[in-house]
Amino acid sequence: MKDFQATLLKLEGRVQNLESWHATTRCDGDDIKESLNSIEADCQKASQSLKKKEDDNNTKLKGLEEENLKLGARIKEVEDNNLYLEAYSRCENLKFENIPEDNLSREDTELVLRSFVKRDLGYVDAA
Repeated sequence: MKDFQATLLKLEGRVQNLESWHATTRCDGDDIKESLNSIEADCQKASQSLKKKEDDNNTKLKGLEEENLKLGARIKEVEDNNLYLEAYSRCENLKFENIPEDNLSREDTELVLRSFVKRDLGYVDAA
């Protein structure tokens, strides 16, 4: 009988240890669930924030792309205007070629052209 009581006491001690371990494990499990819920909430907030920033960036990118297209069109317009002005300027000018230069001194271009027109082209009143 003493052996039986000793065995019963040992069993009761083990059951108490198991109950204590089970309670501790249950508390740990509850803590893990709470942490997991907190982490999930943080992830949702971060995901929403990231989505908002992505939408903002996409909106800004669209605006920049539109502005880039407008600036490209404006550059093309300015280039076309410049080309027109260059062509118009060429129409108003005369081009003289094969007139020998005097490399020894600084020559007066207007005087050289007037003398060329008088001498080689035969215009008397080239003044």
